Amino acid sequence: MPNIRYWAGGFVSGKQPYERLKDFVASCYWQALDYAPDDNSVNASRARATFSKIKVGDKFLIKGYGGSHTLKVHFVGEVIKKDDNKFRVDLKEENVKRYHGTAPKGDGAGNWFLTLLEVKRKKDIELLFSNRLT
Repeated sequence: MPNIRYWAGGFVSGKQPYERLKDFVASCYWQALDYAPDDNSVNASRARATFSKIKVGDKFLIKGYGGSHTLKVHFVGEVIKKDDNKFRVDLKEENVKRYHGTAPKGDGAGNWFLTLLEVKRKKDIELLFSNRLT
């Protein structure tokens, strides 16, 4: 499929982030833009603008980012449905190895602390999305 884009979404939001993560993984979806509808802050506006670029057919991973710049991928899938009103994507899980290691760095790597970011560099896409399990 041409023009596929690659996205990484976090889950640490709200009062029980790990319960939320379990639900995301078990139910194959992601929804973590918890800004109030009238929140016009820079972070809320940036997250909404980024979310608006996601399309059905894109690839999506759910990530955690912690101490020592460790990135842990909890889920990798394809976007099969998008709800712009709820800022939610439904996902079809893909059979790939879940990366756990140092987060991509350098020019073009993106800010892994963001709730939602686009993964653009080919080497990062290969590392995070293309490690097929046999």
